Amino acid sequence: AGPELPFRPLEAGRAEVRLGATAFRFDDDTTFDFVSIGDDVTEGYLQRGSVSIRVRQYRDNDFADRIRIETADGRVFLESDGRYRIDVSPSGFDTRVVVFSGRARFEQRETRLPIEAGKELSVHGSGSGALDIRFQPAGENGFDRWAADRDARWDRAHVRAVRENTVSPYMTGYEDLDDYGDWIDDRE
Repeated sequence: AGPELPFRPLEAGRAEVRLGATAFRFDDDTTFDFVSIGDDVTEGYLQRGSVSIRVRQYRDNDFADRIRIETADGRVFLESDGRYRIDVSPSGFDTRVVVFSGRARFEQRETRLPIEAGKELSVHGSGSGALDIRFQPAGENGFDRWAADRDARWDRAHVRAVRENTVSPYMTGYEDLDDYGDWIDDRE
């Protein structure tokens, strides 16, 4: 028998999925399904946990990706480029939509609520359709700071790509490659 190793609990895990100029980032213990991914619309279902979404628009004539996220309480529409977080409690009937920058909308049946930058919408549902809705100022947490660090890295690579006209900012993963060398055009 070898030496006994001390028990170490699993560390919290996070993940990132990039779709063009949009980053979806998932916090620990999040259950999220991409329902559809298309050229014009991306739809997902957040069962529980937290997803941070960064939608980018690089040119004036571009349109921001249309993102729709459904929860047990209703649907969230991201209406512009920006930085967002959507949380769903483990029970599945409490949804929080945080808009750090950009503009979003929450819908459930006949209810349509705009959410402006700097605001947080909390929706407490019961499964019966009755909602308790509250607005408050947006607040950051450790997950948001992690996502912001990822964005800062992406921004640095983007500035270089635009300055040197090396690669489309919509190419997924270019910032990872940017850390490991130089971009060189090859006519072939």
